[in-house]
Amino acid sequence: MYWIITIITASFSAFSGSFIGQSLLKKHIPYGKNTYILLSAILATGISYHVTTQRTKSCQAAWMAAEDKHTYFKHGSESE
Repeated sequence: MYWIITIITASFSAFSGSFIGQSLLKKHIPYGKNTYILLSAILATGISYHVTTQRTKSCQAAWMAAEDKHTYFKHGSESE
């Protein structure tokens, strides 16, 4: 359950930060408010994907380490 909170927090933070940043710089940015939302959503999606892949790799590495440590069949016993 912790991972879903992490992903939602990352997505919300990315969207909010991007949207607020674009709103503050609206005098210097040549596009409209609808584009602010679109770019913020794309950025939030990218960051959420990155967080998800990192969490998945971390979980997979932990699972493989635990599997290797607690497996009945060891690499040394296969050669017999």
